[in-house]
Amino acid sequence: MRSASIFFHACLLVAACFLVSPKVSAKLTSGQVHLNGAKTESTLVKFAISQSASAKIDLNITSYGMYEDEKELRFRVYADDEWPKVKRKPLCSEKVTLSERAVPIVFEYSRNAPPPGTKESPRKKLKKGEWVEMYTARVQLDIKNPPTPKKSRRVRYFYFTIDDCSLERFSHDNKIPDIFYHISVLNVRRSSGGELIYDHLPADEDGMGFLLVLTIGVSGTLTMLLFFRFVGKLGGEVHVAILVVMAACLANGLSALCEVVHRSAFSFNGRGNYAIDALSSYFESISDSMIALILLSIGGGWTLPTDLVGGGLGKETSGYKMMKGVKTPAGSFSVAFTIILVHVGLAQWGRTFDDDFDTYHALEHPPGRALMTLRFVLGLMFITGVGVVRSGGRCPPSLMGFLVR
Repeated sequence: MRSASIFFHACLLVAACFLVSPKVSAKLTSGQVHLNGAKTESTLVKFAISQSASAKIDLNITSYGMYEDEKELRFRVYADDEWPKVKRKPLCSEKVTLSERAVPIVFEYSRNAPPPGTKESPRKKLKKGEWVEMYTARVQLDIKNPPTPKKSRRVRYFYFTIDDCSLERFSHDNKIPDIFYHISVLNVRRSSGGELIYDHLPADEDGMGFLLVLTIGVSGTLTMLLFFRFVGKLGGEVHVAILVVMAACLANGLSALCEVVHRSAFSFNGRGNYAIDALSSYFESISDSMIALILLSIGGGWTLPTDLVGGGLGKETSGYKMMKGVKTPAGSFSVAFTIILVHVGLAQWGRTFDDDFDTYHALEHPPGRALMTLRFVLGLMFITGVGVVRSGGRCPPSLMGFLVR
């Protein structure tokens, strides 16, 4: 029971770290934009604002080289109501008519400075040690949710972009320098007492902290119970499903733990920890794939008491019995490896989208939609497997009753 006590205290420590994590002024995002005739606009960041709340935006832009024709250079704000239409519009001039706010970007000369990093301008090669003129601009504004009195009161995503529609009409790409931006967004809402609350976490993360801590507790408890059962049966017979489910619970708990750490880091620096968030995605995908394998195996009839692995040596070792017990394609190592690899691949694909939190299940991104399609296909395999086992003529009564239920 000592290990259970250690795990319980570890969960309390994680929960405490999450609850007392320090706050910063805003969510922070930095990046580089280069506009041209083929790409007249670029999305900087999206942010979810609470119902009947507002957001404070502070955008700082640096241009290494003069932006010679900035009269149509704009910082725009789109609400999620119109965003799908914006994505479908082919021309910049059509998209901007759907924006909620538009603010001109006016550069001011700052000083001569070396270009940032090691990447050189795609339009000209700079000599070693050469400096270029640096121009800066700043945009500050408040956004209300809902943006207009006619729109419903709900949590709403807002998308912040930079565009220059003149680029699709005039060919002056060679006069457009690289733009580096740093944007901070603050979710501003009122407490029950009427006091303003400034929070950099987007509204779509409300309640996630408690849910993650609860997930850690439940998954950890199940993992420990299955582990003690496994240890108690060492030298005897242990169903392979216990090991698989234990691995799934452990991976699920580790995923939630990594996400709690990422959220705590996000609360501290406004960016979080990319590597920890990535680990959360990978552990979650492994957990999902393990559960999928268990369900497919059950659907294929792999539920009999003889499907056991035990201690001992020789031909009755665990590996041998596992191979012998798996009689369906869903249970084969090749299919199992493929399912795990596909899930992890979808998680990695989701990492390519510049979101602050795990996009593994996000249906607005292709990986999330692909995962939903995969779930549908695996569900059909499960139902088909159950039907084949029931109608195969060799299904024992105990298993038949189980499959019917």
